[in-house]
Amino acid sequence: LFYFRKANLYCLALLSCDNNKMAVEVVSPDARKKVDELFLYWLSEPSTQELLRQELARVCGLQQQKMELLSPTYNHRPRLSTSNVRAVTPPPSPSTSPSRSPKSPQTTKSKHVETVVTPTAQEKNILIGNGIEEIDGGKDLLVQPISKTEGISTAVLQSTTNHFLESPSINMTSPPHPMIKPEPAPIPQFYFPRGKPKNGIDEKLMIKVERIFQRYHHHEIAKRDFHHVLKALNLPFYWKAPLFKACISGKNKKTVSIAGFKKVWTMIIEQYHDDASRFMQILSFDQNRDYLIEEDFEILVQDIVDNHPGLEFLREAPEFHARYVETVIGRIFYTVDKSWKGRITLHDLRNSNFLQTISRLEHEDDINKITDYFSYEHFYVIYCKFWELDTDHDLLIDVQDLSRHCDRALNIRVVDQLMSGIVTRDKSTPIGQMKYKDFVWFLLSEEDKTTSRSIEYWFRVLDKDGDGVLSLYELEYFYEEILIRLEEMNIESLSLENTVCQVLDMINPKETGKILLSDLKKSKLTPLFFNTFVNIEKYLDNEQRELQPTKDDDDVDKPSDWERYAAEQYEILVADEQCDEDEENEEMDYDDDMMDTDVVLQRKDLLSVSRAV
Repeated sequence: LFYFRKANLYCLALLSCDNNKMAVEVVSPDARKKVDELFLYWLSEPSTQELLRQELARVCGLQQQKMELLSPTYNHRPRLSTSNVRAVTPPPSPSTSPSRSPKSPQTTKSKHVETVVTPTAQEKNILIGNGIEEIDGGKDLLVQPISKTEGISTAVLQSTTNHFLESPSINMTSPPHPMIKPEPAPIPQFYFPRGKPKNGIDEKLMIKVERIFQRYHHHEIAKRDFHHVLKALNLPFYWKAPLFKACISGKNKKTVSIAGFKKVWTMIIEQYHDDASRFMQILSFDQNRDYLIEEDFEILVQDIVDNHPGLEFLREAPEFHARYVETVIGRIFYTVDKSWKGRITLHDLRNSNFLQTISRLEHEDDINKITDYFSYEHFYVIYCKFWELDTDHDLLIDVQDLSRHCDRALNIRVVDQLMSGIVTRDKSTPIGQMKYKDFVWFLLSEEDKTTSRSIEYWFRVLDKDGDGVLSLYELEYFYEEILIRLEEMNIESLSLENTVCQVLDMINPKETGKILLSDLKKSKLTPLFFNTFVNIEKYLDNEQRELQPTKDDDDVDKPSDWERYAAEQYEILVADEQCDEDEENEEMDYDDDMMDTDVVLQRKDLLSVSRAV
């Protein structure tokens, strides 16, 4: 209302000035008083109040009324004369002009005149800027009949008021337009937890599958031939055993029918839309879980043992199958599972290379070239290291057994922490002992301290109080044992204070005197930090050479610390076994004359299988 009044004063000034000079000072005090009086009169009218309500509603967000005000309906008003002034007959109905307010000054009776004023370009801009639309292309401005004594200000205000009251978009006799809020545009779905939906079932693929089933008796396929179905569906070969198990729904059946397959596969393809979600559903079929556990992978890994050409010699020694399967599953969870809960979620699976590695197995005959998860050489190294420590061969090692690892290079206080259950995944393991699958994690973490999982592993071990922070007290506690060992070996070492300062400089923690897990993951000297407190042999090795970053993001193609260690140890173990085999062969040759030929050959065959495994 304030700006509306100011606009009228400004228009009055423009129309009152000579040569259209924009100066408000020319408006006389009487004219200002008249404008204020007319403004109050206009504001007191019920029609004006209704108009203001509608305009307020429009300003508050009613875009529809804005479109109506700008619509072509304005062109339906009577055309105005292009002449400046002409006399006309007064309008027949008094309703077209508002009645006088009792407080308005009386005016002398005079002949009414309807005036058409042609505003200048500057006047048009001012009027339009204050909410007045152009009329008939912006040519003329209508001024209603007025008395000569009312002055020019009354004409300007009346013309402005009539413009709003006569607008077709504002009906003063009917209820206001309902406030119709425009419906927001729908936001397309951008998160697909089970993969982005595709076009559904490919009928051509299903026809190919049906033809494959028709080749067999009763249209049923056994497990050994089920890989033909996976090939028709463009699925990896080693999805065969889990998918076959899902199709028979856990029943003790040796074949699956076309109906049973269609029922399972249709459900999977309609609800799960990418390889990761389908693989998870196949492995955990009928389990009503959104994660995978270790038992889900057993049938998959066993099928790899039974069918991969690189493991043919292992198939001849079934007593080692369980250990190989356990090793592979341990490595899968060591790398893929990020929660330390023994559960692989869909997010974990998608962020890993496991499915790609499964696909590679089909095209690579040498299993040892698949260094992730399935390498037989890696299994051989891990199992032999455990076998050396497990003297009673009960698949359990204790503190004394583990302390003999790497020629007793481990810090005994670290060994106590390892046996306390802080990093034990199987809660049924007795305190003070370690099972084989936990030893797999230990050896992977000990020989490669650059991975995210190994950093988490050793952080848990050194965090004695479990508060999520490695304090100076904890660092001193573990380094004291290292100092004792160095004194026994007559080796001069840095003092406790100097060593702590050195390792803090290595890591450069965010908080002084406190090392967080995030600090260790950011540093490239983290392996050197852990070796200072965990392994005395590696600590001395680090002291004899300059500190260098042990990992580089650009060295993606280089073998990891674990791969180098496994390759070196495998060569050593094979060389040792070859020497032992030569000695035994000499003894067997010496006794050949005393033994039956068939017995000798049988003993050599068993020995060759044993050495290979």
